[in-house]
Amino acid sequence: MPILALALIAPAVTPYNPQTMSIGERLQPPSTRHLMGTDVFGRDVFSRVVAGDRVSVEVGGMSVLLGLVAGSLIGAVSGYTGGLFDDVLMRLMDSVLAFPAILLALVLVAIMGQGLIAVMTAVAALRIPIFARSVRGLVLAERTRDYVDAARCIGQRDGRILTRHILPNVLSPTIVLATSYFASGIVIEASLSFLGLGVVPPDVSWGTMLNDSLQVMQIDPWTVLFPAVALSIAVLGFNLLGDGLRDWLDPRLAIGLRSAGEREQRSS
Repeated sequence: MPILALALIAPAVTPYNPQTMSIGERLQPPSTRHLMGTDVFGRDVFSRVVAGDRVSVEVGGMSVLLGLVAGSLIGAVSGYTGGLFDDVLMRLMDSVLAFPAILLALVLVAIMGQGLIAVMTAVAALRIPIFARSVRGLVLAERTRDYVDAARCIGQRDGRILTRHILPNVLSPTIVLATSYFASGIVIEASLSFLGLGVVPPDVSWGTMLNDSLQVMQIDPWTVLFPAVALSIAVLGFNLLGDGLRDWLDPRLAIGLRSAGEREQRSS
C-alpha cells in the first residue's frame, strides 16, 4: 500500500527537513523547488506531509496493536470463563464505551500529557473495549463447538484450549476489525493534534498542519489542501484494505455480500 511504503521510506524522499523554517520563502505556491509550496513559516509542505504520514501510520499501527492485544486477551478470558467474572468485566467495558471517543481521548491526553506516546496510549485505550466485546462474542460462539468438547475429553486444560483451538478460529474477523480501526486511529490522532493536544515538535502531524494553516487558508489554500487530501487518502486506503482482508480471510462472507447485492438488483 502506497501510504505504508511512503511511511517506511519517508526520510529518503523528503527534500527538506520538515522542521526547517525559512521566513524569506513563507507561503510560496507549488513549484519545482517546493512541490506543494511552503507554509506560514516557510517550511516545505511536501516534506511535512510525508513526515506526517509516518507519524499517522505509527499512531494508527501501534494503537491498534496495543488495543488488539489487550482487548483480545480480556475478551477471550471473559468469554471463556463466563459467570460473574464475565459480567463485571463487560460492565467495565460498557462504561468506557459510554463516553464519546474523542471526549475520552481528550481526557486521557490531558492526564498523560502531550506527545506521540500519550496519543498512542489514548487511542489504544479507546479500542480495548471494542476488541474485548468483539472477541468475547466470537469466543462465546466457539466454546460450544464440538472440537472444544473433544479437547476437554482428552484432558486438555482450559488455557491450552483457549490459545490453541479457540483463538485461531476467531483471528480472521478480529484482524479485519483491527484494520478498520486503523483508519479511525489516524483520524483521532489528527483531531487531537488539530486541537493542540496531540503530537508536539519535532514530530509532524497532519492535524497540526491544518491548525497552523487556518489563518491563511483563504489566501494560500494549498497549505490546507495537501494535508487534508493526504489524510483523506490514508483513511480511504485503510478502509479499502480492511474490505480486501475481509474478502480474503473470509471468502464466504464476500460471496454472501455479492449474492445479496445481486438479489437486490434483480428485485429493483
